[in-house]
Amino acid sequence: MDYFRLAGVWVAGIGLLYVLSGRLNANDFVFATLLDRPFVLPILGILWYFGMVAGTLALAAGLQDLVTCLWTLTVWRQEFGRGETASTSR
Repeated sequence: MDYFRLAGVWVAGIGLLYVLSGRLNANDFVFATLLDRPFVLPILGILWYFGMVAGTLALAAGLQDLVTCLWTLTVWRQEFGRGETASTSR
């Protein structure tokens, strides 16, 4: 399997979801991603253990997703942790 093609499809699909949710100001989508993104690294670890994914790919993708999840959580708490709503000015 060509991992570059797989990664391209994955990035394009996730990117499309993020662009559309950003354009629609879908704050609930951002919160929903915070619920499932911490599971990516353990799932990739399981796939690596069974030989379905290369170790470097699993580690790189899992750590990247974990770091961006923590970054998103930090921003989410700064914007919505005090009970404020996001600015909708254009």
